[in-house]
Amino acid sequence: MSERVPAGGAFKAAAGMHESLNLEHLGDAKRLLYTYCPGEFCEAYLDRLTRTAILVARARIEDLSRDEKYAGVDRGIIDLSNRLVKVYAEYIAGMLVTVGESVLVRAKAPIPLENTVAEPGETVPLPPAKAVGLVLAGLAEPVREIAIKLRVPDYPAGPEKGDNAG
Repeated sequence: MSERVPAGGAFKAAAGMHESLNLEHLGDAKRLLYTYCPGEFCEAYLDRLTRTAILVARARIEDLSRDEKYAGVDRGIIDLSNRLVKVYAEYIAGMLVTVGESVLVRAKAPIPLENTVAEPGETVPLPPAKAVGLVLAGLAEPVREIAIKLRVPDYPAGPEKGDNAG
């Protein structure tokens, strides 16, 4: 069972031997799910599958975020993870404008707020998680600190090749 689901299995993931995720893998996972659920083994299967899949997902994101040549069906998820790491790094490094605990973002599309809508071009302070979520969705862009005239280089999320940090 762990040979094909999820995405090469936990042992391969732990060793960094990730298979390229494809529709066949997803189909295998769905077939196994419907083999055991509903049924007497469903709860135990879902428990083990969920715990294993979380570990495999973390390993895949960590390992594949540095692999520019990776082209599985989950490439977009890996890219999304890299964008999350980049904007989070800017946030914790103090590069983003904050107002109290909120992060300032500029709307790129209409953004529904509690009692109003932020129109494109408007700048609004939002809780960090909401601000980053909108940035990742492409609906907003973070406002970066201008007082220090910082130009943020486009570093990859993971260590550079040859870097001993990873």
